[in-house]
Amino acid sequence: MNPHGRTAVLLALLLVIGGALYLAAGLADAYLAADDFQWLATGQAFTWPSLLHISGDRFYRPVVNLWFAGAFAACGPSTSCYHALNLTLHLITVSLVFVLALGLFRDSRMAFWGALFFAVEPAYTQAIIWVSGVTTLLATCLYVASLVAQSASWRAGTQGRRLGAEVAAILTAAGALFSHEAAITLPVVSWIMWRQFGPEALTKRRMLTLGLVLAACGFGVLTVLANYRNPVFSESHYAIGVHIVRHALDYIVAMYVGPSGPEAWVACCVAIAILLTAAPATRFGVLWLLITVVPYSAFTWGNVSRYHYLPSIGFAFAVAAALCMAGDRLSRRGERARRAAQVVVLLVAAFVAVRFVKFHYPAARSYVQSMEPWRAYAEKLVVEVPEDSVDRVVHIGPSLESDFIDPIYLEPMLRWLRQDYSLQVVVDRPWTTGR
Repeated sequence: MNPHGRTAVLLALLLVIGGALYLAAGLADAYLAADDFQWLATGQAFTWPSLLHISGDRFYRPVVNLWFAGAFAACGPSTSCYHALNLTLHLITVSLVFVLALGLFRDSRMAFWGALFFAVEPAYTQAIIWVSGVTTLLATCLYVASLVAQSASWRAGTQGRRLGAEVAAILTAAGALFSHEAAITLPVVSWIMWRQFGPEALTKRRMLTLGLVLAACGFGVLTVLANYRNPVFSESHYAIGVHIVRHALDYIVAMYVGPSGPEAWVACCVAIAILLTAAPATRFGVLWLLITVVPYSAFTWGNVSRYHYLPSIGFAFAVAAALCMAGDRLSRRGERARRAAQVVVLLVAAFVAVRFVKFHYPAARSYVQSMEPWRAYAEKLVVEVPEDSVDRVVHIGPSLESDFIDPIYLEPMLRWLRQDYSLQVVVDRPWTTGR
């Protein structure tokens, strides 16, 4: 089989595995939860001027607003359609991860195993199953797309193609930044990628460097303006402190699905130190992991599943590169050793992938099932709330009080259920539960 045909087969295998896991877990029949209703209600009421609205008390993510506007136009009230869009976006990211690894490492084994380990990583399943997790999916997809475009500029045959690749890299980087704030790490990862694998320093590509810097600066200014009254910051839910180190180590431990605690943290630090000095491929993977996990680790609340999504790419790269390099070292001892090394690498990689799948399916299934109480409550809400409201105002009485739903979700939920954005909800008495 020629190299292009082999690459196509490997990529198809990755997509089949990545998609089948979520479909088997019941993604197609999953419902909605929490912020899903708020985002979908925003998609219902989308207007182009709203993209310029900066409130000062919430994150500014215009790319996500555009996504939900388009998703609502395409899907309407079909919850399965929104989940299908999330899964499609995830599979595009898996493809981009494979293409990026193939371009950087020049090794189809590293590219395949790295993309596969990322595709079956059990830690981030919430990002795909929760419709609102698309903020992370969009940011990561555009993040990797920017790196792919940058690496493609190295192999561009003409000046025009090179500039085209750089423009694409700048635009996708800006899209990532305005999808989720954690994408601010992209310029740093770009610089490391160029230093490890690029034909010259990033600073020599003036247009690309200037574009990335301007995108990051524009993002910084708008983020400050958009969040100066945001409770996440004003109430110290996001802060600098020693908790960052603990959270970061717990994120890493969760990626290999191991026990957490001081012993695991020490083991992680030792492994990281070894991989940092092993080779450019392992170093790049570890640095990606460490850099991209920092923005998520500053939250003072507990770690969140979906925040593993972007860092897990670096983790997958590091593991795949270390595994293949170990096999290569064994292969140098002769033909018999080379064959044995191939078998060992295949068996160990398959073991890692199967182990991840073993944890991946229950985690995905658990998130799907966690949305069923929301479905039951929505059905109850539709039955008990009359459609003929006075002046578009709906009153919610004590009979609808819930022990798990915050009343802030009632209005967007009812707007979604009735497909009517003009409805207003008034809770007749303060709720003592669901907060």
